[in-house]
Amino acid sequence: IFQTHESPCVPFDVGAATLVKADISYFHYRPDMDISLPYLALRDFEEAAAARRAEVEELGGGEPERDVLLFFKGARTMPMQQLRLSLRPLHDPQNGVYILQACRLFGHTDELCRADEEEYLLYDYEAAMVRSVFGLVVEGFGYDSYRLVEGLAAT
Repeated sequence: IFQTHESPCVPFDVGAATLVKADISYFHYRPDMDISLPYLALRDFEEAAAARRAEVEELGGGEPERDVLLFFKGARTMPMQQLRLSLRPLHDPQNGVYILQACRLFGHTDELCRADEEEYLLYDYEAAMVRSVFGLVVEGFGYDSYRLVEGLAAT
């Protein structure tokens, strides 16, 4: 059985089947039976990094500077909405801190959501991550976040 849900728990009895899952919780892992895979980056940063190097080369060469101090781009969903809303005061583009949140997919239609959504659409995730010194990794749907792996892949 190949389980793709981000929850570390499997919501059904797998019986004698082998379970293949990213990040199986230790409690549910059965040695010599299940296969726990590491999270893989869901995005490829090579194209964004190549575009950034070409941009710097056009301006005279040298090593590409990371001119974004902190970057986060994600969805504001019900399980972690309060946590992600608490990050809004950190958003300060003049000082290189970008906290971008989308909420269109989850039924939010208030004025705050519309403003956040407009700014969210202005920035490309891959391009911003290869320019960032830090990538903010915020709690996701499970006990971990694929954003951690993506942040490492963007370095």
